[in-house]
Amino acid sequence: MPAVTGAPYSANQATESVQTLADGTHVTQTRSTSQIIRDSQGKTRTERLIIRDGNGWSLTVTEIRDPVEGAYYILDQQNKVAHRFATPSAPSSPAVTLQAVGPQTLAGTPSQKPPTGGTRPETTNEKLGSQMMEGVMVEGYRSTTTWPVGTQGNDRPIVSTHESWISEELKTEVLMKNSDPRFGENTFKLTNIERTEPDPTLLQVPPDYSIVDEKGSFKMTVTRH
Repeated sequence: MPAVTGAPYSANQATESVQTLADGTHVTQTRSTSQIIRDSQGKTRTERLIIRDGNGWSLTVTEIRDPVEGAYYILDQQNKVAHRFATPSAPSSPAVTLQAVGPQTLAGTPSQKPPTGGTRPETTNEKLGSQMMEGVMVEGYRSTTTWPVGTQGNDRPIVSTHESWISEELKTEVLMKNSDPRFGENTFKLTNIERTEPDPTLLQVPPDYSIVDEKGSFKMTVTRH
């Protein structure tokens, strides 16, 4: 991800899904939650909730991206290990295998099937204007995709929409919403946006951590308390 400089902020991130059953019942689930901060140099820290069970146990993984140093860290808080990657050779996040001792529940995301017929879906795009959202000005965009009859085994057209609200000042997406009758509505949003310079120690590896250089996938073993 390219570094964004001169636009520090902190916010909470949440991904939520809403399924509507045949009888009109709405089932709402929070798929993931995280906190993100970014300083004026473009360094970012993201704390992601990975696993949570029904007994109050949870696992959070912290990621630090440092474009100044050219490094990406995944912090193993339980074992106090910082797994370091060189970002020039890692344009996307490395794969991580989490091995948790004890039962856990992971939420999945449905995937779309490719068209089975000869007719391709049609997509239209539109601008939604601008508005204030969470204290920042955002620009809205919407794309609407229509799957013709027969492309998904459907006897009626299927219409899905993708809506995005982007802050030009922060250069980040504040709200994203996907709506599809097959999968329900999935929403990503930033809340509690603070536009102040964060504590610089939050963007550094803690001094009591050991640093391990990685070049590919690795395993983190955690104990369920």
